[in-house]
Amino acid sequence: MGDKRYNNETVNYNQIKTSGAQESIKTISRKDDVVDQVNKEVKVYTEQDHLEDANPEINEMFQTLKERIINLDDNVSSFPKKKTIGFKIENQIFCDFVIQSKALKIYLNLKNGDLDDSKDISRDVSNVGHWGNGSYEIKVKDLDDIEYLLSLIKQSIRNNINGS
Repeated sequence: MGDKRYNNETVNYNQIKTSGAQESIKTISRKDDVVDQVNKEVKVYTEQDHLEDANPEINEMFQTLKERIINLDDNVSSFPKKKTIGFKIENQIFCDFVIQSKALKIYLNLKNGDLDDSKDISRDVSNVGHWGNGSYEIKVKDLDDIEYLLSLIKQSIRNNINGS
């Protein structure tokens, strides 16, 4: 029995609930503006998304630099975002690439004054809007001095990982 009787002539009934009507899959997956907006926001970006409009020279420079950067440390990983391709160690971003059709830019995640750039190939963008992290932009024109470029990237790694 689903009831309980007390001495004062009170009766307690326990309601038995059914699982009720379930929403149909049509209701759950209906198309609307909110669903479309969320789908756009959760797009997973790939390196190919960034490289599809780049000319072959830019593509080749990026691939060479990416390979060299990943070989700097076993823990380096790249991750494409909407506007950049970032490089990080232990979840610490040390540089970002912005790939344009005819340009390749690297942003070093360093504060203004923290980069020793004796050849003056970087530009201070601390007061300029830009997509990457940090205060320094390097516009890569060629890879003739790739070792020097990598030395600047290593400074960003040391600063972001060691905090020195």
